[in-house]
Amino acid sequence: MESRDVCDRAVSDFLEPGRYRGMFERRGALLMRPVFNWDGYREAVLITGGQTVAVTVEDFSEELTPLFEYLDVVDSLRPVGHDELAGANLEPPVFNRDEVRKAAGITASFERLGSVSKVARERRFDDIRTVRAYLKFHQDIVRFGPVETVRCEF
Repeated sequence: MESRDVCDRAVSDFLEPGRYRGMFERRGALLMRPVFNWDGYREAVLITGGQTVAVTVEDFSEELTPLFEYLDVVDSLRPVGHDELAGANLEPPVFNRDEVRKAAGITASFERLGSVSKVARERRFDDIRTVRAYLKFHQDIVRFGPVETVRCEF
């Protein structure tokens, strides 16, 4: 496990290469579905209170680690800065404002153009999977309601 500020581990690390597979609510935070990271291991990222917590599983067997094992790890976490026991609700998610806006803009382009490949050309993406990932991310953000965002300075 590794924890970083939401500005240090951007959701776009998964969106840009088209590896974003969606997210769901867990204990008041949002958990991204596991994907393969840059070194070949599967990683699920928990987004909570301005922090991202990467849960990486080194799959040495031929079978992928089942989702419930990632959930067991998330369920064992304690909220940062609180005395609650493991299992208490975590802080609500906070996202990089630019990523949320970019996803909304890509969705607007898709609604206007009606084609993923046309959006990819207009936005100069090399791969249509990137467009699909941003569309899915925006759909998830809308589904979970207004989310808190923070301005990240680079």
